[in-house]
Amino acid sequence: MHESSFGLQEEPFNLTPDPRYFYLSKSHREGLAALIYGVREEKGLVTLTGPVGVGKTMILAAFLYQIQDHAVTASFSGEVSGSRVEFLKDLCRVLGISPEYESLVGLKQAIEGFAIDKRGEGRRVVVLVDEAQDLGEEELAHFHHLLNLETPEGKLLQIVLAGTERLDEKLKDENLLALRQRVAVRCAVEPIDPEETIEYIFHRMRIAGSTFLDLFTDDALWRIVNYARGLPRLINLVCSQAMLRASGSGEVPIDEDAVRKALEDVEGGPSGIAVEETVERDEISRLVEVVHQRILGELVSEGGEESVPGGESEDSRTATQVGEEEEATWRRIHTTGLGFPSRMGPRILLVVAAIFLLAVIGILAARRLLNPEQTIQEQGGVEATASTLALGLPEVKEFRDRSSGAGREEAEQKSGDEKSSRDQTPKMAEKETFREKDLAGIALEHYGMLDLEIVRALEEKNPEIRDWNSLDPTVRLVLPEVHEVTSGGADFYTTQVGAFRTEDGSLRMVSELVGRGVQNLFIIKEGDADLTLVCVGVYESSRQASGAIPLMKEWGFGDAIPFRIRERHLADILQPYPGSLPKEP
Repeated sequence: MHESSFGLQEEPFNLTPDPRYFYLSKSHREGLAALIYGVREEKGLVTLTGPVGVGKTMILAAFLYQIQDHAVTASFSGEVSGSRVEFLKDLCRVLGISPEYESLVGLKQAIEGFAIDKRGEGRRVVVLVDEAQDLGEEELAHFHHLLNLETPEGKLLQIVLAGTERLDEKLKDENLLALRQRVAVRCAVEPIDPEETIEYIFHRMRIAGSTFLDLFTDDALWRIVNYARGLPRLINLVCSQAMLRASGSGEVPIDEDAVRKALEDVEGGPSGIAVEETVERDEISRLVEVVHQRILGELVSEGGEESVPGGESEDSRTATQVGEEEEATWRRIHTTGLGFPSRMGPRILLVVAAIFLLAVIGILAARRLLNPEQTIQEQGGVEATASTLALGLPEVKEFRDRSSGAGREEAEQKSGDEKSSRDQTPKMAEKETFREKDLAGIALEHYGMLDLEIVRALEEKNPEIRDWNSLDPTVRLVLPEVHEVTSGGADFYTTQVGAFRTEDGSLRMVSELVGRGVQNLFIIKEGDADLTLVCVGVYESSRQASGAIPLMKEWGFGDAIPFRIRERHLADILQPYPGSLPKEP
């Protein structure tokens, strides 16, 4: 297996769908959310369509993994019996039903009774068909009849038909009008964009155990992006074949020529390769840099969360142990046959520099705690004061509690005045308040936006805060001044806990979450899929967001998945924290 040549634990570009490798692009996330919504709300019939190789089967695998504790499923792929009785027999067999009578009526009654029993247990019965475009008119008609099994509360069977665009064309046939009219949720999966393609490749490498960000040169990625055109199946094929060639020849990092040869293997010769430039080389280099910086930021963030084997905390290890681990890490990198590409050196230095800076800040915070002249205890809260201490840190603003609240307009005016009067001299700004606001509310009032840079800057300035999604109302924060703010933007990770077609459904969930005192609550309109998403929490990475899923499931929100909020205006999606709302007279 060639993965051993690259320091990997397993094949990263396997064509077999594996939910662990599921990459949440915008389109794939919407597809998964639509499936979960349709089943949870007992809508009956959901269709998922998209071009060949776009990742529909991977979405279905992730969907089945997500609902495994809440549903009983029967899966078919591209073929079902043409006879209605035989089809129902097959369905009973897959679901584990033993019908008393194998007549049409007896089979229907058995399936209906089974579904009612499962509903009583709080579970759904899901019938899923992949490659449904291959079904004939008679086979598709089976699902119309299954949808007649219902109660006043909803459909007893939840049916998912997935296929290429030909499925949509088939459902337009007049003979299938009754089935087409029963499609409650439709979702079309689109190819991923060039930036997502690069991130997809790195994502799969990381899941397979790689810490190597430069396996492919920028020119190699340019050829992959322009050939695959956002289709994950083609990306996997080319990357796997290129790695196979490189493991045999020792050509690392994998360059454009290696990818060109891999394409010849995939297409059966040079005559079958058609690579039209849709993305320029310079743009690929820029996107690679963007994705690299994003991943490095996540690695630095996640590095502080991982437990040390053996139950020891990182602080309890000796300098010798740390040195031995670092030496082992470098030895592993150098003995994988990967070499040391030019971009990797600066990235390692950036990580080391970031860790060093965090250590210095931690020491300075400890010194302030030990110096009573720099720490003020007041009404049970902790006030942290700011100092640049010759480190060139940006200007900060100190926030305190207040008993009489200034309006939001006044705060925004003050913020605007302060920004316009910035100079190079570090200074303490006028004291404000954020009493009973959550992190997102603070960011909206002070910065007008919230992104990963702001989250990390806040963490550096406030190392004593362990959970930014559960802030004490009396806590005092040091808010770093962030320059070059893009008005209104949002870019961070969160946990999606629900997706709804109706406003009433989302408002019910929001009401329950508010009742639990949840902070950082967001309501997002997904226009393309006609869905309203309910999300909770602000996190630096998908891994952190996944950490909240067990608690959400414990609360009864079994559909929780990690989600990245991007290209949104914070003011449009933020649900006000209850404590910040005006009190009723």
